[in-house]
Amino acid sequence: MSEVVKKKIHLQLNDRNAERLKEMSERYGMSLNSLVAYILGQWLDNNYDLKDRVIDKMASEGNMDKLFENQTFSNLFSGLMKEAMLEGMKLPEER
Repeated sequence: MSEVVKKKIHLQLNDRNAERLKEMSERYGMSLNSLVAYILGQWLDNNYDLKDRVIDKMASEGNMDKLFENQTFSNLFSGLMKEAMLEGMKLPEER
């Protein structure tokens, strides 16, 4: 069985959200750390590959042209492509 490696992170919240989390942790009988880890884990499970799933769905339905009509997605995709091209064009550092 593989060992689970845990990492600590520092998180800052405004007072309102911190109080909400505290109330939720008490209501569910969980420590604050466990609740935050659970919420974050659920969000990552549901959203980590959302962009890829949307692109796959649009491509499989032949709707890529509609996807690029969305200015936000068009800008995002253009930015990603620009980064990929620049990364691919990087020359080895001169020594």
